[in-house]
Amino acid sequence: MENSDAKKWKSNRSSTDEKKSKTIAKKEKLVIAPATKKQNYKHVIEFIKRDFKKIKRTKIPSNLQPMLATLIDEPFNGEDWLFEIKWDGYRSISYVNNGVANIRSRSNLSFNNNYPPVADALEDWGINVVVDGEIVVLNEEGKTEFNALQNWSTTREGNLFYYVFDVLWLDAIDLTHEPLYKRKEVLKKIIPENGIIRYSDDIDCQGVDFFDVIKNNGLEGMVGKRKDSIYLPGVRTKDWLKLPVEEEKEYVIVGYTESEANRPFSRIMFGNYGDDGKLYYVHHSGGGISDELLHSTYQRLKKLEVKKKPVVNDANEDTPIHWVKPKLIGRFREKSLKQTPTGRKRHPVIFLGLREDIRPEEVMKKDAQESGVNKKAKAKNDKKFSQQEVWKRIHGKEIAEETHIKLEGKDITIINFKHPYWTGITKYNVIEYYTSISDYLLPYLKDRPLGLKVVKHWAGEEEMKGVDGNFLRNMKGNYPSWIKTFTTNRKHKVQDKSEDIDWVVCNDVPTLLYLLNLGALDFHPWAARIESSDYPDYIIVDLDPSKGSEKDKAANTKMFQLVIKVALAAKKWFDEQGLTSFIKTSGKTGMHLLLPCKGIKYGESRPIAEIICKAIHDLLPKISTLNKYDHGREGKVYIDASQNDYSDRLVAPYCLRAYMQPYVSAPLEWSEVNIMLKRNQFTIHTMADRLNKAGDLFKDLFNEEFQKQNSKILKQMLSANTIT
Repeated sequence: MENSDAKKWKSNRSSTDEKKSKTIAKKEKLVIAPATKKQNYKHVIEFIKRDFKKIKRTKIPSNLQPMLATLIDEPFNGEDWLFEIKWDGYRSISYVNNGVANIRSRSNLSFNNNYPPVADALEDWGINVVVDGEIVVLNEEGKTEFNALQNWSTTREGNLFYYVFDVLWLDAIDLTHEPLYKRKEVLKKIIPENGIIRYSDDIDCQGVDFFDVIKNNGLEGMVGKRKDSIYLPGVRTKDWLKLPVEEEKEYVIVGYTESEANRPFSRIMFGNYGDDGKLYYVHHSGGGISDELLHSTYQRLKKLEVKKKPVVNDANEDTPIHWVKPKLIGRFREKSLKQTPTGRKRHPVIFLGLREDIRPEEVMKKDAQESGVNKKAKAKNDKKFSQQEVWKRIHGKEIAEETHIKLEGKDITIINFKHPYWTGITKYNVIEYYTSISDYLLPYLKDRPLGLKVVKHWAGEEEMKGVDGNFLRNMKGNYPSWIKTFTTNRKHKVQDKSEDIDWVVCNDVPTLLYLLNLGALDFHPWAARIESSDYPDYIIVDLDPSKGSEKDKAANTKMFQLVIKVALAAKKWFDEQGLTSFIKTSGKTGMHLLLPCKGIKYGESRPIAEIICKAIHDLLPKISTLNKYDHGREGKVYIDASQNDYSDRLVAPYCLRAYMQPYVSAPLEWSEVNIMLKRNQFTIHTMADRLNKAGDLFKDLFNEEFQKQNSKILKQMLSANTIT
């Protein structure tokens, strides 16, 4: 296919495959490579296995859950990323062993009888392998048609293909712990050429342009994957990101409305499950349904009719409603994610068909994990100022007073030191506190990139009774030459923003004073050091109680008691596993649990933390939750694993917090964690005396023996949850 206006890339296939690689052109149909003769891969596999001699041989796994991608809002470029087409089909993991194929859906249902040609092609492959891919039906233009795929088992109409994008196991070699780029190299060497099983091609770096081409070709969307990502079955990770052209989601069908136009029905009504386990009506879908889909769906709905509505909220419709048992899952296309305050959709929703491969409970999880991610991120971003705006606020402060300090050969200016941060506590008092405990604080900041919480308001300003702040992480162009920084590439390129982020590194008191003068109050270091930035020194579990009013002391006391119960359950579990753990107050309403480690990469640390959080939650399911959103977690402690990705940060021990009161994030002895513990007993007034008496309770956090022992256990834990 030739087109002078087409955007072209060099395919990531090997040079021997270039002849059959395809160029995607704007508003042109995709070219499908012709099938070639069957090959014998015996010698190829023997050569591949030579590169994996040190890997222990394993039996073929079973019941693997697909690794899942996190939903994002916009395309991006990245040297460490590759990008694939997001296919509009059925995700399937296929197991081929001794000539027998077993194709499994996301919910572990068999697809063998649904799509026999795919099973036959896998069995003709002639190798023992486990692959991950998508079963699709392509039309004459090379575009996917989900309805045709859904009906293929009965109609046999449409060109059936299995696009494979990952290999998890090959002839006794477990490849899930190998980086993606290596797995891709293996897959390209063994991909069969029988016309049905195909390699799902990818390109490097250029996600923004690639997404434009995907939109112009009317495709489903794009998936971005870190080249060094390991395969984590059943885990939704930020190492894989997906961006659909239009948002498509699954909902539970709860009913339909009668038609006034002599059709089987007018609208399909759908909902989803809340964190409380109850089913809620969300919206309806009417237009855009073909006659064939209309009649086939009606036959299924009619058999499930019930008199009692299955949802707990009201559904206002202008025609009679027929309720159905919540057994069927529908696939819907939304023009917008916007909702009314009651959770209803603001814009039309199109019904695409039924999903046979997903259970209702899976819809609940997917809704929370996918749409909620974006809603929370968007809401959170709405409250933030850009980094440039934060710097404008810092530089734009009217100077009421200033003084100059020379320390260790560095000239430091301190302004507005009389300004109150809290009632009776000035900026000077905060500087005095930090310099007095700097010997305890700096070891936890040393050689670590920092995020800062910079004071936005203080006591007496805008009727604040305490301190509020903005996060600041990019120091670019706003620091003296003697300040140490660490530069990273921005993961997601943003228009009008620099491609790099200059993180400050605070190794000494002059740097600490400089940051305090800017208005820094919280110091949030990475878990990793700059010399080993891909390897965290500890795993983080954040115990975060549901939010309440600071004035409601009784409710806050009750919630903190629940945090203590969860922390003690976690400690018991840690001890049973042989893990050394450390605990501190968050300085606000929760607690932080830290597990020393070494040699565990980002990409592994988050899944490990998720395994740990689930284990803790299973011990106390009535008072804890894994739901990160405020709605639905009232009265429960959120066990948070999300602060274990690259560049994630956690407030350092002994730091003050931008909060209603001058509380400190205080390390604890585990013996102190009991019902007598109060979250407000560690403040700017009490911390220095506590340090003089108890010393640094976190001094063994970086103990190499603890790190080595924990890492061995944690890696075994990850491995046990990867291959089952």
